[in-house]
Amino acid sequence: MSMNPNRPGAQRKFPFPIWVLIAALVVLAIAIWGAYSMRGGGGGPMFGSAPAQTSQAAAPATSDQPTGQLVRVVVKVDQIDSPTALHGHVATQNSQGAYAATDQQIEVDHPADAQVAMGSASDLKAGALLQISGTSTTDSQGKRTIHASEIVNLTGFVSGG
Repeated sequence: MSMNPNRPGAQRKFPFPIWVLIAALVVLAIAIWGAYSMRGGGGGPMFGSAPAQTSQAAAPATSDQPTGQLVRVVVKVDQIDSPTALHGHVATQNSQGAYAATDQQIEVDHPADAQVAMGSASDLKAGALLQISGTSTTDSQGKRTIHASEIVNLTGFVSGG
């Protein structure tokens, strides 16, 4: 005797109740949302927007900051001094949103295997516009160096230089 699935009163048999499938999808959605939220919510290099805030607020770089302060600065790269160091000028954003290099020179030290958000290590070259987050130091001759903990490639994403 064959069973007609279209006859009144016929029920489909699932290997498990449908609510189990719905509950599993809800748990998966919550897990994905939780992982995304722990990364910083609406940002982070993975999603192509501004980097997530560090646990300590980074101040914009200025020439009178004390040594050891966490800073975030945009740098127009002039030259690559070594695989772990570059030299450039601080860049500031104008009212139209474009960046322009200032007269303030800055050195940036970074790990050789530095992760570059919105780009790669090959983007660390003369002419690049980079947002650098790290610790600021000033030596006895007044030379400012940022010891980078985060590098974001802004070249091609914003105007200026």
